[in-house]
Order: sequence, then C-alpha cells, then structure tokens
Amino acid sequence: MQKSIFKKENELSIFCGIHLAVIIFSIGRQPILFGTPDVETIVQQFVEANHPIAPRFYMKMKKNEEEKKEKGKSIEDNITH
Repeated sequence: MQKSIFKKENELSIFCGIHLAVIIFSIGRQPILFGTPDVETIVQQFVEANHPIAPRFYMKMKKNEEEKKEKGKSIEDNITH
C-alpha cells in the first residue's frame, strides 16, 4: 500500500509540477517519509511560507489576538474608572 501511495505522490508531483511530501504515522513505528524533492526541504518551505497553519504564523496570530484582548481590557478598565 505504501508503494502505491508513494507512486501516486510522485505522479501528482510530476503532473502538476509541484513539491509534495507524504508523512505516514503508525502506532509504535517510525514515521514513513516520502517527498519530491525531499520531505525536509518541503517541510522547511512550508514553515517559512507563513502558511496559515504553519507553526510560526500560528504563534504570531495567537500573540496578536492576545494583544488585542489585553488592549480591549485596558480600554474597558479606563471607561469604567
């Protein structure tokens, strides 16, 4: 089954002219990695791309939301006092 998944990944990568990574997690086993050109490069590009679900972007978004909440609280405090 893994072989057919990797074959389809490779075909899709070539057909669409894109980079793809497949990571299969299995209970109690090492993850199985396959990518075109390679998984590490693709994951690094993903993280650096500021993709909405990339960890760095997520943390930045979360920080901005917290700052907005704090700013809103301070405005409310000033109004009530």
